Amino acid sequence: NDYSSDFAERSYRNTAADLDFLRTKIVRAALSEPMRVSYDVFHFRNAQRHAVEATPGVVQLRIDESLVFTNARQLFDMVGAAVDAQPGTRRVLLLMSPVNSIDYSGLEALQSLHDALAARGIRLDLSEVKGPVLDRLQAGGWEQWFKGRVFLSHHLGLQDATA
Repeated sequence: NDYSSDFAERSYRNTAADLDFLRTKIVRAALSEPMRVSYDVFHFRNAQRHAVEATPGVVQLRIDESLVFTNARQLFDMVGAAVDAQPGTRRVLLLMSPVNSIDYSGLEALQSLHDALAARGIRLDLSEVKGPVLDRLQAGGWEQWFKGRVFLSHHLGLQDATA
């Protein structure tokens, strides 16, 4: 029957396309540069899309995906590239509000990033960490190595002068 074989072939192609889309979405860590919108004190948007104000000495990045084994390794490279692009960086402030979960690989990536930045004299801070993510960090023993600060809001993180 031509109909059933045609249907099976289309179904296979659609399934393959769906799996390819999911693989791409899962593997890709998404980071953006949120900076204060120039006409609004409390809103932060992607620097590539809005007129924004940078904060000297602070690299601001928003992690737009959960931090899990499929994308955790990319965090280190992406943050490193952002720091290298801004000489004089004293702090990296990660906006964590979009992060819904973190696994052991994500925790290891965060620790590696923390240690690499500390070796360069740069402090890693986090803002807007969701409760379940903070619970996972604490369960992973992060208070033993994390020397940065966690801010309730990104605005408060930028106002911090203890860098």
